Amino acid sequence: MAAQLLRFLLVSASVLVWAVARADDPSDRACDESVPLPEDERQQITLSLLERYPQLASSPGVKAAETLPSGCPYTTAGTVVIFYPHSEHHGIKEAFEALCGREYPNKTWTCDHVTIRRYLQLVSQDFEVRVKGEMDFPRYVGHLRATI
Repeated sequence: MAAQLLRFLLVSASVLVWAVARADDPSDRACDESVPLPEDERQQITLSLLERYPQLASSPGVKAAETLPSGCPYTTAGTVVIFYPHSEHHGIKEAFEALCGREYPNKTWTCDHVTIRRYLQLVSQDFEVRVKGEMDFPRYVGHLRATI
Protein backbone atom coordinates (compact mmCIF):
# COMPACT_ATOMS: atom_id res chain seq x y z
CA MET A 1 0.00 0.00 0.00
CA ALA A 2 2.79 2.44 0.87
CA ALA A 3 4.57 1.61 -2.40
CA GLN A 4 1.43 2.39 -4.41
CA LEU A 5 0.95 5.69 -2.58
CA LEU A 6 4.60 6.63 -3.17
CA ARG A 7 4.29 5.77 -6.89
CA PHE A 8 1.10 7.86 -7.15
CA LEU A 9 2.81 10.85 -5.49
CA LEU A 10 5.87 10.56 -7.77
CA VAL A 11 3.74 10.40 -10.92
CA SER A 12 1.63 13.37 -9.76
CA ALA A 13 4.74 15.40 -8.95
CA SER A 14 6.36 14.61 -12.32
CA VAL A 15 3.21 15.63 -14.21
CA LEU A 16 3.08 18.90 -12.27
CA VAL A 17 6.77 19.65 -12.97
CA TRP A 18 6.28 18.84 -16.68
CA ALA A 19 3.24 21.13 -16.90
CA VAL A 20 5.03 24.05 -15.24
CA ALA A 21 8.16 23.59 -17.36
CA ARG A 22 6.17 23.67 -20.62
CA ALA A 23 3.63 26.35 -19.62
CA ASP A 24 4.90 28.84 -22.25
CA ASP A 25 4.96 26.30 -25.09
CA PRO A 26 2.14 27.21 -27.54
CA SER A 27 1.64 23.55 -28.45
CA ASP A 28 0.21 22.88 -24.97
CA ARG A 29 -2.67 25.35 -25.25
CA ALA A 30 -6.12 24.44 -26.42
CA CYS A 31 -6.12 24.25 -30.21
CA ASP A 32 -9.26 26.28 -30.76
CA GLU A 33 -8.39 29.09 -28.36
CA SER A 34 -8.43 32.59 -29.85
CA VAL A 35 -6.11 35.27 -28.52
CA PRO A 36 -5.81 39.03 -29.11
CA LEU A 37 -3.36 40.05 -31.81
CA PRO A 38 -0.23 41.71 -30.31
CA GLU A 39 0.32 45.40 -31.11
CA ASP A 40 3.52 44.84 -33.13
CA GLU A 41 1.73 42.33 -35.36
CA ARG A 42 -1.22 44.75 -35.79
CA GLN A 43 1.23 47.37 -36.99
CA GLN A 44 2.90 44.94 -39.40
CA ILE A 45 -0.47 44.01 -40.92
CA THR A 46 -1.55 47.67 -41.13
CA LEU A 47 1.67 48.73 -42.86
CA SER A 48 1.50 45.89 -45.38
CA LEU A 49 -2.13 46.75 -46.20
CA LEU A 50 -1.32 50.47 -46.52
CA GLU A 51 1.07 49.62 -49.35
CA ARG A 52 -1.73 47.96 -51.33
CA TYR A 53 -4.67 50.11 -50.14
CA PRO A 54 -3.56 53.73 -49.54
CA GLN A 55 -7.14 54.75 -48.68
CA LEU A 56 -6.67 52.83 -45.41
CA ALA A 57 -4.65 55.84 -44.21
CA SER A 58 -7.99 57.61 -43.64
CA SER A 59 -8.99 55.00 -41.04
CA PRO A 60 -8.32 55.80 -37.37
CA GLY A 61 -6.90 52.31 -36.89
CA VAL A 62 -7.79 48.76 -35.93
CA LYS A 63 -11.25 48.21 -34.44
CA ALA A 64 -10.77 44.50 -33.63
CA ALA A 65 -8.16 41.81 -34.22
CA GLU A 66 -8.11 38.21 -33.10
CA THR A 67 -5.72 35.34 -33.80
CA LEU A 68 -6.90 31.77 -34.22
CA PRO A 69 -4.07 29.21 -34.03
CA SER A 70 -4.60 25.93 -35.84
CA GLY A 71 -3.00 22.52 -35.74
CA CYS A 72 -1.78 20.63 -32.70
CA PRO A 73 1.00 21.49 -32.13
CA TYR A 74 0.45 24.83 -33.82
CA THR A 75 1.71 24.92 -37.38
CA THR A 76 -0.27 27.87 -38.77
CA ALA A 77 -2.35 30.76 -37.50
CA GLY A 78 -5.05 32.94 -38.97
CA THR A 79 -6.25 36.35 -37.92
CA VAL A 80 -9.18 38.61 -38.69
CA VAL A 81 -8.40 42.33 -38.56
CA ILE A 82 -11.26 44.82 -38.80
CA PHE A 83 -10.45 48.49 -39.23
CA TYR A 84 -12.53 51.52 -38.32
CA PRO A 85 -14.31 53.07 -41.33
CA HIS A 86 -12.07 54.98 -43.73
CA SER A 87 -14.75 56.64 -45.85
CA GLU A 88 -18.43 57.53 -45.92
CA HIS A 89 -20.68 58.04 -48.97
CA HIS A 90 -24.41 58.82 -48.74
CA GLY A 91 -24.48 57.70 -45.09
CA ILE A 92 -22.76 54.36 -45.78
CA LYS A 93 -19.45 53.93 -43.99
CA GLU A 94 -16.79 51.64 -45.47
CA ALA A 95 -14.13 49.77 -43.53
CA PHE A 96 -11.55 47.12 -44.43
CA GLU A 97 -11.67 43.57 -43.12
CA ALA A 98 -8.52 41.50 -43.68
CA LEU A 99 -8.11 37.75 -43.30
CA CYS A 100 -4.43 37.00 -42.79
CA GLY A 101 -2.35 33.91 -42.21
CA ARG A 102 1.14 32.81 -41.26
CA GLU A 103 3.12 29.68 -40.54
CA TYR A 104 5.03 29.15 -37.29
CA PRO A 105 7.64 30.25 -36.35
CA ASN A 106 7.40 32.98 -39.02
CA LYS A 107 6.17 36.32 -37.60
CA THR A 108 5.18 37.86 -40.96
CA TRP A 109 1.49 37.84 -41.78
CA THR A 110 0.22 37.68 -45.35
CA CYS A 111 -3.22 39.10 -46.01
CA ASP A 112 -4.55 37.61 -49.22
CA HIS A 113 -8.26 38.18 -48.58
CA VAL A 114 -9.27 41.81 -48.00
CA THR A 115 -12.91 42.88 -48.22
CA ILE A 116 -14.95 46.00 -47.55
CA ARG A 117 -17.44 46.07 -44.68
CA ARG A 118 -20.27 48.59 -45.00
CA TYR A 119 -22.21 50.18 -42.16
CA LEU A 120 -25.46 52.11 -42.31
CA GLN A 121 -27.42 53.97 -39.65
CA LEU A 122 -30.96 55.06 -40.41
CA VAL A 123 -32.62 57.96 -38.62
CA SER A 124 -34.92 55.59 -36.74
CA GLN A 125 -32.02 53.46 -35.42
CA ASP A 126 -29.85 54.03 -32.37
CA PHE A 127 -26.95 51.98 -33.76
CA GLU A 128 -25.47 51.44 -37.18
CA VAL A 129 -25.82 48.01 -38.74
CA ARG A 130 -23.42 46.15 -40.96
CA VAL A 131 -24.66 45.70 -44.52
CA LYS A 132 -23.53 42.66 -46.50
CA GLY A 133 -23.48 42.61 -50.26
CA GLU A 134 -23.61 45.41 -52.76
CA MET A 135 -26.02 48.18 -51.98
CA ASP A 136 -27.04 51.09 -54.16
CA PHE A 137 -28.24 53.55 -51.51
CA PRO A 138 -30.72 55.70 -53.53
CA ARG A 139 -32.38 52.60 -54.98
CA TYR A 140 -32.89 50.86 -51.61
CA VAL A 141 -33.62 53.75 -49.28
CA GLY A 142 -37.37 53.66 -50.05
CA HIS A 143 -37.50 49.93 -49.38
CA LEU A 144 -35.60 50.34 -46.10
CA ARG A 145 -38.03 52.99 -44.90
CA ALA A 146 -40.99 50.81 -45.81
CA THR A 147 -39.71 47.78 -43.87
CA ILE A 148 -38.88 49.59 -40.63
